[in-house]
Amino acid sequence: MGKTSFCRMLAVRWTEECKGAGCSQPCVHEYSHLFLLEAQHFAGENDLAEVIQKYLLQQDLTVTASDVEGILHTAKPLLVIDAFDEGPQQNAVLQQLIKGDIFSNATVIISTRPRYLKTQLASFDSLFNVIGFTQEQQKNYALNFSKCINRPTNCFDDLLQAISSEYADLSPSPLILTMLCFLAAENRLTADATRTEIYNEIYQFVLEKGADRMDQPEELLEQTIVKPLASVAFVALQNDSCSITDKHFYDPKIARSACEMGFIVQEPSASLWKREKRYSFGHKTLCEYLAAFHAASLPTENQKRWLASLDVALNPTLVLFLYGLLEGDALVSMASI
Repeated sequence: MGKTSFCRMLAVRWTEECKGAGCSQPCVHEYSHLFLLEAQHFAGENDLAEVIQKYLLQQDLTVTASDVEGILHTAKPLLVIDAFDEGPQQNAVLQQLIKGDIFSNATVIISTRPRYLKTQLASFDSLFNVIGFTQEQQKNYALNFSKCINRPTNCFDDLLQAISSEYADLSPSPLILTMLCFLAAENRLTADATRTEIYNEIYQFVLEKGADRMDQPEELLEQTIVKPLASVAFVALQNDSCSITDKHFYDPKIARSACEMGFIVQEPSASLWKREKRYSFGHKTLCEYLAAFHAASLPTENQKRWLASLDVALNPTLVLFLYGLLEGDALVSMASI
């Protein structure tokens, strides 16, 4: 389960009837209200009640921001704020919530990728990590996968060996492990493959299956769907985000087709009333690969300017993919930076 799925799970469980002793402890039903927000909702905002009214309440309701503020002050609310790493981290309201300077009666849960909350960690009572599958779970998953598709388990011998070595940082992700299992089942996975070669195979696999599903030539889909999506991924990472909306595309139909192909997924709305469609890549490395795919198609001088502006220490996988995708003179030229 990823960070966003966990946040949404809390919201769903809060709406369900409390099971008493059957509920996990502490029980989410201890809270009178639960507000599920995204950190990016706070961009340009300076009042929590107005953020809640704007993003969570139907516009024709008579509930005012003052009514919401009254609930926040007098009730026992739980504020679940997702994707702090993709929002305005220095927003005054977010910072005050974290420090307990406002609505100190509220419990605040914030999800984020590592390194974004380091200076504020002292303000939290507890921390936990989403670590994905353990090695034992990874191996069990691969073996069960082989049974489900009626393939002999020896087809997965190389994968099972690589899980604890070459793929140790990839296979904890259920999505990436599933992709690796599909590649292993089709004998498209080799133990000595580089990271870029693995993702080249994942890319080709998704492209092929998407072309079959949509009954369209791969070349056409790559030109009309994948390349525009890669350009969007490139811009999204420049904004330090893996989440995109219809507004990122010159034609919203591209996002729908990319979903149908399997490159992105549409995210469930955090509100019953807001209809803006949001999409994610399922895993940040897929976004990074497509961003590098786009970067590799840029003129060399543009590549150099972009790479020079990039904080390599914070984007090692993206840089690794770029160098893995470049060939010949382009690779030699970039290697000189």
